[in-house]
Amino acid sequence: MSDSNKLRDNLQQAMNHLREGIEISIELKTQGKEFDREVIDLWEQFLGEFWGYIRKRSKEVGFNLLGGISFNKLWR
Repeated sequence: MSDSNKLRDNLQQAMNHLREGIEISIELKTQGKEFDREVIDLWEQFLGEFWGYIRKRSKEVGFNLLGGISFNKLWR
């Protein structure tokens, strides 16, 4: 398996896990307001760690791992 195929498979697995996390988040939030803060805190922790790791590794390797990605396209 080529490295790009490994990357594709790994990102697809990550996407599957994120979709499951989104569905669990929706389920919790529909159960009641008492879960709102916990769901928000967990997503903030996850996203902070995710972005932090990308920034850290980008600095270590000397190039922006997300360079060239159009975030405007992603938000459409």
